[in-house]
Amino acid sequence: MNWLAHLHLSEPTVEFRLGNVIADFVKGEARQQLPPQVKRGTECHLMIDAFTDAHPIFLQSRQRISRVNRKFASILIDIFYDHYLSANWANYSVQPLDEFVTEVYASFISYTQHDTTQTKDFVQHLVAGDWLREYVTVDGVERTLVRVSHRLRRPGLLVPMLSELRENYVALGEDFAAFYPQLRARVRLF
Repeated sequence: MNWLAHLHLSEPTVEFRLGNVIADFVKGEARQQLPPQVKRGTECHLMIDAFTDAHPIFLQSRQRISRVNRKFASILIDIFYDHYLSANWANYSVQPLDEFVTEVYASFISYTQHDTTQTKDFVQHLVAGDWLREYVTVDGVERTLVRVSHRLRRPGLLVPMLSELRENYVALGEDFAAFYPQLRARVRLF
């Protein structure tokens, strides 16, 4: 799952949400120094990733990606699943997506308890690029793939792989619709 799902599955506090999205780049000793609720959010993130990566439906989605692109299947499916979440948001939340995203951004901007440069930079880019609203459209998914390719230090690498979403759109959407309620149930046990 990517940023939007991690935030949607979070407890509704800024600390927990922040922890749930920074877990990929705050590691080791730095993670141990986080405030307790932020650290708990990172633990939730790790649990979500482990559950997702081992789940048969997620593995089925990965298999839908062509062999030539399968090396990047987990990254692609994480992003594609956030697309299905945002495109079908009303099925999963009574709070409108725009209101949710606005609330998350405002809380992150005003949060100052744990202002590491890395966290501040991430929040600044997240909000300025409006990353959470990008997933709604296929064009937004393409922009997300451009951004993620830069993190892989290979600009544009993932962009042609948008065809995997287009070619498997219905099947991947069905996978997501079957998987996400199971993930939500697992997170509730956390």
